Amino acid sequence: MTPEVAARVAGLEQRLGEQVAAVLSAARACPSGGDVGWDRLLSAHGVAPQSAEERLRTVAAARLPAGASPVEVRRVLDVVAARAEAELDAVAPGAGPQDLRVGALRYRLASLGDKETGDYVASLTARSAVGSVFANAKASAAAQPWKQVACRPTTAFTCVHCGAPQQVQLDFICHYCGKHVTEKGEPR
Repeated sequence: MTPEVAARVAGLEQRLGEQVAAVLSAARACPSGGDVGWDRLLSAHGVAPQSAEERLRTVAAARLPAGASPVEVRRVLDVVAARAEAELDAVAPGAGPQDLRVGALRYRLASLGDKETGDYVASLTARSAVGSVFANAKASAAAQPWKQVACRPTTAFTCVHCGAPQQVQLDFICHYCGKHVTEKGEPR
């Protein structure tokens, strides 16, 4: 691949990234199912919008709290990928499998709709792991499961001579040094 063709392919990759980011940003910014701005974007890409009922069903099935219909997002991304594929064919007509950069771009274009739409839906439906930790703590705090456990208070003495812990309750003779655990004198 010549340096001129490599530069044109790099420019195509950059424009593709910008277009995908713009489509996904517009999709995330609209209310659940879409809005007038999203409809304009669909029109600009030559994609027919779903009917209101189809949008409602699609958004409900995906459990989207906001954002455009994933079906419409996929259709727009497919158009973007097809245009990029046509431009790639014009920019690098003789590029074969030995041109790794062109091959990688062709693979990205082939999987663009699936990957980006999946990531889009996941980003709208993902819940914060930290948020769920606090939600679980709040829900279980009301139950107070620890109130059902009865614990006897205990006191453990340590030997004033060697520092070893008391081994047996009510046995005040240290099992290590043989002296009384709490008295400074000789054992009795």
